[in-house]
Amino acid sequence: MLVRWKAFKSPLAHQSGWMNMAKTRSREGALEALALFALLGLLAAFKMGQDVDHDLFWQLKDGQRIVVEHRLPLVEEYSFTAAGAPLPATEWLAEALTYSIFDATGYGGLLVFNVALFLSTFALVLALARRRLPLVESLCLVALLSFAFVNFYGVRAQNWTFLFTTLFLVLAARWEDGDAKAPWMMAGLLLPWANMHGGFMLGVGILGLFGSYRAWRSRRWEALAPPALGVLLCCAHPNGFGALSYPIWFMAAPPPGRALIVEWSPVDFNSVTAAPYLVVFGLLFWAGLGKKAASPWTALTVVTAVMAVRGRKLLPEFCLAAMASLAAGCASMGAKAARKILIPVGLACLCALSAVVATNRRSSGLDLERYFPREAASLLASNHPGARVFNNYGWGGYLIWKLYPGSRVFIDGRLDPYWDLLPGDYATIIEEKPGWRDLLDRYRVTAALIRPTDRLGEGLSREPAWKLEYADQRSVLFTR
Repeated sequence: MLVRWKAFKSPLAHQSGWMNMAKTRSREGALEALALFALLGLLAAFKMGQDVDHDLFWQLKDGQRIVVEHRLPLVEEYSFTAAGAPLPATEWLAEALTYSIFDATGYGGLLVFNVALFLSTFALVLALARRRLPLVESLCLVALLSFAFVNFYGVRAQNWTFLFTTLFLVLAARWEDGDAKAPWMMAGLLLPWANMHGGFMLGVGILGLFGSYRAWRSRRWEALAPPALGVLLCCAHPNGFGALSYPIWFMAAPPPGRALIVEWSPVDFNSVTAAPYLVVFGLLFWAGLGKKAASPWTALTVVTAVMAVRGRKLLPEFCLAAMASLAAGCASMGAKAARKILIPVGLACLCALSAVVATNRRSSGLDLERYFPREAASLLASNHPGARVFNNYGWGGYLIWKLYPGSRVFIDGRLDPYWDLLPGDYATIIEEKPGWRDLLDRYRVTAALIRPTDRLGEGLSREPAWKLEYADQRSVLFTR
């Protein structure tokens, strides 16, 4: 009997030991993931606290009108140069949510909410990578991605596109594994995404790509039904079919003014800011991207790479697609070979991101207006109500937030409705080109709020009809 008990006990004890070891490793893995995400959250919060996006202000004003006045931004009303022009309301739902959070919690709450959006995106990338790789290697890919986002941490509507894009990638992977509900979930998610941000067209592309690939492989054309439903749901939008036609036009036949927007200019690989993307490209070639040319993951990565090189605003979406391809490539070469590269790359990316955030620290606190002409704007509001203000392009959104509806601006950070104005009359005036005086008269400009380095300041200082009313290190204010 004793012999039988020992023989029975030994396997149980051995199995129990393995179970305890597995639980210990699971706890350690969870702690590693929590530590990484806590660090990434802090770094993203510091970066967003230092860099306030100038588009945030007109988005807050749009959100205020939606929430308080129940008016959608379908017609331009903030400027005197394009008043009455029709507008695509590509971000109306995100703007309403942004204003609601800001109104309730201030910029601090808005910052925390957007940090949560980034961390949710990283968590989905981790889940996607874990389909192919062990935890440590997957965390290294998350670290690489966090560094690739270094130029994009901010309170912006684009953060919703990051989250939805990654969610689509996870659902596409589930579709490949046989989850019949996944494509219909993707189609349904296009309804809120299309009202959050214009980047929803990437979701249409992902759903269409995987649906077409599946239909081609299986010769079963019902796989195209979810993409068709998704396209229809995108039109459930204040602009109707225009929600689809506008981004297609924007990417296929961009107007001249888009070339002047820095974030839509081609990537400068000679700049230090391109370092994260060079690392991603290098790892893709090392992992053997393109060995399976028919793979929809490879096609998605290549297409987003081409688009991102042409317009740097799309670099985050390319990096998200690249993480899925990297996970597959690293898994095919074996855990040992992948770990030799991914671990040092992941640690280096964490150190580089920490260094960028540390060197970027310029001031403390969450002063939303510290980089904008606060004093000059206050002077305009009190002394010149109803002014027609010629302003620096980057300050238009801030002046809308501070002055509208009392005064109106010449231009602001929106791409619409200033496609022709930005490279035309605005450039002529701000750069003091021939005819700038006539343009100021034609637009009946009564005030000019510009940077001290803008050439227009020299011209206005010589004009007897204009006087310098205020000047500091950040801004100069001329009035007629």
